[in-house]
Amino acid sequence: MVDEGTGDLEGDYCINLGHYAESCIRMGKARRITREEAEEIIKTAEKRGAVHQLSNIDGKDFSLFICNCKWDTCMALKTSWYTQSPNLSSSNYVAHVNKEKCVACGGCVEVCPQNAVKLGQKLCEKNVTKIHNKEIPNNHLVFGPKHWQKDFLTNRDNVVNETGTSPCKTNCPAHVSVQGYLKKAAQGKYDEALAIIKKENPFPAICGRVCSRYCEDVCTRGNIDSPVAIDEVKRFIAERELNKENRYIPEFYYEKGSGQKIAIIGGGPAGLSCAYYLAVYGHQVTVFDKNPLPGGMMQYGIPSFRLEKEIVQAEIDVLKQMGVEFKCNVNVGKDVTLDQLRNQGYKGFYVAIGAQGSRRLQVEGEDAKGVYAGVDFLNKQPKGLGRVVVIGGGNVAVDCARVAIRNAASTTMISLEKRNELPASEEEVEEALHDGVTTNCGWGPKEILAQDSKVTGIVLKKCLQVKNKVGKFNPIYDEEETMTIECDTIVTAIGQCIEWGDLLKGSHVEVLANGTAKAHDISVIKLERLQNIRSTTRTSRKNNHSLHTWSFYRLAQFIEYKAKLAGIEVEYVDSAYTSQICPICGSIQHAKDRNYICRCGYHTHRDLLGAINICNSTEYIGNRYTA
Repeated sequence: MVDEGTGDLEGDYCINLGHYAESCIRMGKARRITREEAEEIIKTAEKRGAVHQLSNIDGKDFSLFICNCKWDTCMALKTSWYTQSPNLSSSNYVAHVNKEKCVACGGCVEVCPQNAVKLGQKLCEKNVTKIHNKEIPNNHLVFGPKHWQKDFLTNRDNVVNETGTSPCKTNCPAHVSVQGYLKKAAQGKYDEALAIIKKENPFPAICGRVCSRYCEDVCTRGNIDSPVAIDEVKRFIAERELNKENRYIPEFYYEKGSGQKIAIIGGGPAGLSCAYYLAVYGHQVTVFDKNPLPGGMMQYGIPSFRLEKEIVQAEIDVLKQMGVEFKCNVNVGKDVTLDQLRNQGYKGFYVAIGAQGSRRLQVEGEDAKGVYAGVDFLNKQPKGLGRVVVIGGGNVAVDCARVAIRNAASTTMISLEKRNELPASEEEVEEALHDGVTTNCGWGPKEILAQDSKVTGIVLKKCLQVKNKVGKFNPIYDEEETMTIECDTIVTAIGQCIEWGDLLKGSHVEVLANGTAKAHDISVIKLERLQNIRSTTRTSRKNNHSLHTWSFYRLAQFIEYKAKLAGIEVEYVDSAYTSQICPICGSIQHAKDRNYICRCGYHTHRDLLGAINICNSTEYIGNRYTA
């Protein structure tokens, strides 16, 4: 990319055609390429999110060039939608759907900047929804400002949102194209099915064993008999990840290791997912984890009888094959600081430490020997527990109970909620009951009994209400109605919290009372002025960057428009940074302290060009194109 954020792709992407191409070659502005090279350029541009067309501005069936650029910088596309005149940017090439290959994933609809593709209504619904497509005129003679669509970047009314997309995809937290990989699997194309899954979910083998199956809850086949066994199909497909020879390694959008040096702090599901997608974009990714093995809760939280650890390792091995580096037994903040990592060349950080701590009961006797926090209990899995009481009604509590029953004389799960109100999934509760766990619902802890600092029992009080009328957690107890259970071990699984340690030491991050990081309060957006936009455009035109520069000006206008709609104040300030277009290579670079050094080696003083900086009200928070 040219600089960061919105911009054109760096490299040879604009393909000239016919006599215009010959003219450019004679003048030394272009080089001759083969058809195969052109096809490769077009495919690469498409993978990187660019759009391409054979423009019709010179007449039907005649084009001077094939445009490959980012859609949000292409003035032809933006102008045509601003004025609702799509034919202004129509192409002499019209795409067609290959029905044999299409799996109705809706991906083309999601990314098409022209809203040229729409989803039809072919769901198996009892009450069919009627779709009213918006007709866009293309033969108007006068189409004034009152017809212009000023919110064209965000207004997707012309795309069918409520219907068309399969409900299984919509209900999936990862938004995986379920119907897509089901069709590929039915055709025996398992590698293609796995590729569809991993586009949105990099750990299908793990998910296939612990997934909550929200997709099956809304499967329309359930209206006839029973839902499709979607999770079982996904698990079958993902078995290929276990064999090194069959693993799916995604194609890199950019050359492997060509991007920025990025540090990911925490090797759990969030950190590993981030590592996967950053690696696909060619970044140099290093994952730091304080534990001996990466995987986070997948490795140390979910019991092995639910998720085998070799499955976790196989999915992590895929990341290693992609070039991701792992540094375990490293506690960032203690063994190495963020500033030290910056000095080692890391340009970006993704903090994904999760919620490793457990919330306390805040009752008498909680510090007695034999009381375990849920997360620690799952990690250590101690033996010889005797009689066990697990406090909590969520999925973690169920896991603790199922682990305990394998190493204890008896296990009882205590929850505030009634049996039909338990936050844990019904399937997991049924499995716990099948294992021999007993439940006692509608009770809360009042006191932990101990003798010689060792747990001997727990006193419970009747819970009358868990949440108030607005759904907020606000339990009410009957302090007079109590029950005592004799036990040797108590496991508390009533929620988790973040343990920051020294990670944020020396940073500007504030931690709130609930342990979460405070986000920036965006009450004012500051936009730096483009000081000499006209001269900028004239200067850049000779390097074909006028569109690129003008897009920054339009971006500022768009941000101002959206900020005012949200009631956020917009303030224009003088630019601290300026930019210049290199007369040698044509790239746009930062300039500060009146010195300008291009990546190609060109050196001069900066000009008076302004650039866009988007800051909060107190400090500079990113590069000049960061929103």
